[in-house]
Parts: sequence; structure tokens; C-alpha cells
Amino acid sequence: MDLHGFPFAKANSALGTKLDQAWLDRVRTATVRLSNCTASFVSGEGLILTNHHCVEACLRGAFVQGEEPGGRRLPREDPRRGGKRCQTQIADVLTSTEDITAKVAAAIAGKDEKERQRRAQGKLTQLEKACEDAEKLKCESVTLYTGGQYWLLQVQALYGPAHRVRTGSRHRGVRR
Repeated sequence: MDLHGFPFAKANSALGTKLDQAWLDRVRTATVRLSNCTASFVSGEGLILTNHHCVEACLRGAFVQGEEPGGRRLPREDPRRGGKRCQTQIADVLTSTEDITAKVAAAIAGKDEKERQRRAQGKLTQLEKACEDAEKLKCESVTLYTGGQYWLLQVQALYGPAHRVRTGSRHRGVRR
């Protein structure tokens, strides 16, 4: 996936590096979006690293009942840990982007401002649904530059309230 306009030549010249699209793709697939934070994969088993405040509520379930975080942590293998649910966190990884500006522009051409907004929202919703039906991934649209550009993002959900908290889960998109 080509990230729009990344300045490889400028970065390589200024930093003395040899960054390329493959490097950028590895970095992208190693980056995890959480509910209100980011994280990074740090192992082939799916272990992620983030700041404590990002997962504080979830951490409470990884400790022996009645003990606060900082108490005795349950080992990975402990069956009391495996079935806990975290209702406050999501985790997903960006898998691809698509510039959908032309599709939205065609839907809003020649309309007044109110109708443009209504049609743009309808077209974005239509494109998100079509993407999710075709790709079986979570798809979301992003409006940039006050409607100057529209992008469709495909994200692979790794964890959410419907998933069980478990260690060692794999993210197949990450290349090591």
C-alpha cells in the first residue's frame, strides 16, 4: 500500500537512510490503534507495547481478584486470566487506504452546500458498507482538507469488547 506522498527522497537525504515502501509498510503494520492511544507490536506473538494509562482499565482484569495493579500478576498460563473481557478497549491495524475523492466529488457535483453535505455523507456511508461487504474488514472514511480529499481506510480489528482478552494472539499481517 502506497501511503500518499511520503517524501522518501527528502527523508533519505536528510537522515542518511534508505527508507522504501517495504520499510514503510512494515512500520504501518506494526502500529496499533487503540481506543484513545497507539501501540506497537513488539513480538511475533502479538504482544503490544503502549503507555500504562492506555490500558489501565484492562489491566485490572489481569490481576488476582481483590488486588490492585501492582499486586500479584497472574501468569500467562493461569486459567483465571484467559476468560476476562475488556469492555473499554479496541485495537486495530491499518491494512490499506483508497483515495475516494473522485467518487465523492461525482456524487456532490453541482449541488448547493446543504445538499453537498447530505450527498457526501450518503456516498461515504455507501462506500464504507461496500468495502466492508467485499473485504470483510472494518472500513471507515476520512475527510481531509474540509472536503478537499476523501479517503477510505481498511482496518483489521485485532481486539474489541466482543473479543476475549488473551495473550499470545497473532496478527497475521505483521511481517517479522
